[in-house]
Amino acid sequence: MPVSFLSDAFLAVFNRSLTAVWILLAVMLLRVLLKKAPRNAVCFLWVLVAVRLVCPFTVESIFSRIPNARPIASDIAYTSSPKIDSGFESIDRVVNPVFTQTFTPTLGDSVNPLQVVLALAGVIWIVGIAAFLIYTVVCYARLHRMVATRLPIGDGVFLCDRISSPFLCGIFRPQIYLPSSTPKEQIPFIIAHERAHIARRDFLFKPLGFLILAVYWFQPLCWIAYGMFCRDMEFACDERVIRTLDFDSRRAYAQALLNHSTERKISSYGPLAFGEVSVKERVKRVLSYKKPTFWILCAVILAIPITAACLLTDPFGTRLDDRMKVTLDTAIASHHQSSHSQGNYASIDYKILRTDRRGDETVVYARVLYQEYSIQNGKLSEDSGAYTPTVITVRRENGTYTLKEYWTPRDGTYYAEDIKEKFPFTLRHAALDGSRYFKKMEENCRRLAEDHFKTAAGTDAQTASLQLLEVSLPLENVGFACEKIDWKNNVPVFSMHLQNNTAGDLGWGNEFSVYYNNERLSSDRVFTDIWNLMFSGSEGNVEISLYGFDLSREGIYEIRKDFTASETTETAIVRFSLFDHAVRVFSYREHEYDYPVLTLLPDRRFSFSLSVLSSYLPIGTYEENDTEVVLHTDDGKYTYTFRKNGDTLVFDAARSSAIPEFAYSAGDPAKYAVPDGAVFR
Repeated sequence: MPVSFLSDAFLAVFNRSLTAVWILLAVMLLRVLLKKAPRNAVCFLWVLVAVRLVCPFTVESIFSRIPNARPIASDIAYTSSPKIDSGFESIDRVVNPVFTQTFTPTLGDSVNPLQVVLALAGVIWIVGIAAFLIYTVVCYARLHRMVATRLPIGDGVFLCDRISSPFLCGIFRPQIYLPSSTPKEQIPFIIAHERAHIARRDFLFKPLGFLILAVYWFQPLCWIAYGMFCRDMEFACDERVIRTLDFDSRRAYAQALLNHSTERKISSYGPLAFGEVSVKERVKRVLSYKKPTFWILCAVILAIPITAACLLTDPFGTRLDDRMKVTLDTAIASHHQSSHSQGNYASIDYKILRTDRRGDETVVYARVLYQEYSIQNGKLSEDSGAYTPTVITVRRENGTYTLKEYWTPRDGTYYAEDIKEKFPFTLRHAALDGSRYFKKMEENCRRLAEDHFKTAAGTDAQTASLQLLEVSLPLENVGFACEKIDWKNNVPVFSMHLQNNTAGDLGWGNEFSVYYNNERLSSDRVFTDIWNLMFSGSEGNVEISLYGFDLSREGIYEIRKDFTASETTETAIVRFSLFDHAVRVFSYREHEYDYPVLTLLPDRRFSFSLSVLSSYLPIGTYEENDTEVVLHTDDGKYTYTFRKNGDTLVFDAARSSAIPEFAYSAGDPAKYAVPDGAVFR
């Protein structure tokens, strides 16, 4: 079984276990609130839990209370900055910084950290399932030996010498087994209880429950839920037997329970034993049994459909196919772009509030955030943006989507009234007050921009000034030396050691600058980043990574490093070579300010930036021979093929995955970002 399949399967099951938490907690709470309700009804609530865990699809509805149907994105292992989306900003704010810091891949890694984690988790998960199944087989083999010698005393009823408690066993032909020492006066009660199990089909439901537990063995709530389900199943059978008995008969039934109580674990797959679970509580319920009142029955009748509507369904807008997403991205970018957008990166995020499908048309109600970023003075700068309630209507024809209408409310006094007219009643509050979505969406947009500029560094599409590191010490009190050039993740990194020659720790104040002593390394083409900054007492170590110069040109380079304090500057020069670390960068220059860029790293890794309008950045591995280069994305979904033609690469659409279309200005038709035959130079 491929590891990637196990990873995907485990992630899908893990997501389902997270969304099932809400219905698990709800049923556990209802069990307490409805403790006087018939256990048959409570068992039906457990059926709803099973449906949530087992059903491969869910229905979307306006009643859904599930915060997010997919807390963990299916492609999280391949994203440059992995995050979860629990639906609760307070949780995400605590979890995501640690999660992102731990699992963010670095350029040049052969695999993302989360790919390794998910692969290992998938293997452990399937081993756990196998252990459950082996346990089941062993239990039944042992049980079969125990009842091999038996004496029939009635229709499907047997006496056995080697068992200590009555039970029901069998899926296709359930049979009742009694210890040979069972008092004759208790046999009718025991048989009635076990036949109640047969009538309720518990001999099917309990193995099914155990099978679900085997799949979700890593979810603690499922273990608790399975134990509660087993108790409720026994309570329901007790009620079925005693509801027509007088008090004396109920006492005799309770005595039979006490006589045949067992220590069998509730999580066991095994047979349905008469005295299996919660004997003390069952005796109390038997002796104090009363028929449920009218209001209790009403509460149960209301609880079941409300629970199903709110917790079995998903919120609207949780399923958009890739082509729909591209259409939305293009429509949003085209609507907001202006003549001032050239050279900026357009970052887009949106919260789908609901989708309505009307024949071949789909209406998307959303909160949309559009932001444009650039690099100013070495830092990421937000130049413009808009955060608006939006309604987008698209039409599907021959498998593709075309924009029919893009609607936003008018400003000023018309704003609220327009929203009330356009949005359904249940969505108006979310449309009018989008504050709960904004912070997370802004973080996502900024992350996309950061990833873009780091990826685009190395081409002349972006420019950046140098970042400065400050050290507040007079120059005469600081000794410094340029130590060496290292390579980390295919990026040259140089380090310096700072020594404070006087007492006291290093502080902040003066500037540590980087300059380039080579005509091919102009300062307006460089993006530097502080890799590491550590101070310990009077000593400090500084590492700065260099992005943005032409790594594809082999040769010997010199970097002059100037340390400035007060009015004095000292210089150190270091030489490094790109012979063994050449990075090849190709671009397709059809559009003046936005063009696809293909970066091939020496370790057979690649990145393929399709457009500033695209929120997807293909990364993965590539194969190369004398005639072609073939790219394979890490998520296994896409392959892109290029033919070699001298020093250029020619895109082969017939042998590649589909390329999205984008409209680069309002009113223009959508075009393929990379058409067939596109020449990358």
